[in-house]
Amino acid sequence: MSGRLVFRGFVLAVVLCVLWACAACAQGAPRANRNLAALQQLADKGDVLAQVLLGLRYAQGQGAPHDHARAVALFQKAADQGDALAQKFLEAARAKGQGVPLGNAQVAELLQKAVDQGGAKAQTALAGMYRAGRGVPKDAAHAAELLQKAADQGIARAQFTLGSMYSRGRGVPQDYAKAAALFQKAADQGFAMAQNNLGTLYLHGHGVPKDYVKAIMLFQKAADQGDASAQAVMGEMYLRGWWDVVPKDVEKGCGFLREAVVKGITGAQKSVDRYCSK
Repeated sequence: MSGRLVFRGFVLAVVLCVLWACAACAQGAPRANRNLAALQQLADKGDVLAQVLLGLRYAQGQGAPHDHARAVALFQKAADQGDALAQKFLEAARAKGQGVPLGNAQVAELLQKAVDQGGAKAQTALAGMYRAGRGVPKDAAHAAELLQKAADQGIARAQFTLGSMYSRGRGVPQDYAKAAALFQKAADQGFAMAQNNLGTLYLHGHGVPKDYVKAIMLFQKAADQGDASAQAVMGEMYLRGWWDVVPKDVEKGCGFLREAVVKGITGAQKSVDRYCSK
């Protein structure tokens, strides 16, 4: 690797480390808001699994305020695309009626029945319940098993989530190479969060050869799809410019940073105040 590229990487790493250090204060509710916003974006694009998962959040009042009408509308959209699991939740929500959230045990039971029939979307959703211990005993290893089955069937969210588990060593041994492979599969399907995470692996050379240009390209793809973390990264890049790879564009940088702040990346606010308030 040339000395010039090493220096470029050093500058990039310093900028991102400062940003991520500032963003570390965005925990709890802001993090939940970012996850909710990401699901909403996918649901708006017609992603059936996102519609079901978002519907469950509103139906249960977990990770979002309980909203029977929004839950029913989301389940209906997914059911209209022929999704049998969404139809089951639609019927369950209507049976409960307005003002009565779906319970964890009922959701887990419905998901397990769908899993027993090999449903990949149900495997992904039930894995989330095992990871959190909602309606079932907390069991990260079993969650990983369910996610692997769904990932093998091409479910991008399962590939992303299992990749995140390998990246962090939660429920499975830490393995950056496996994480990168899973992120790549999801990224190839246009899954923005996987593109962002894969970019981070290329930035640090974890599980893949260190490649700053490829990292930036992945961050850009994710940012263009509205991923808040990637928008914060690319916002910082456009503010400063990164040689011939990212041209300096303060207006574009400020646009990305403002969107990131709205979605809960509070660490980006300092740059907005400093560079984007004029």
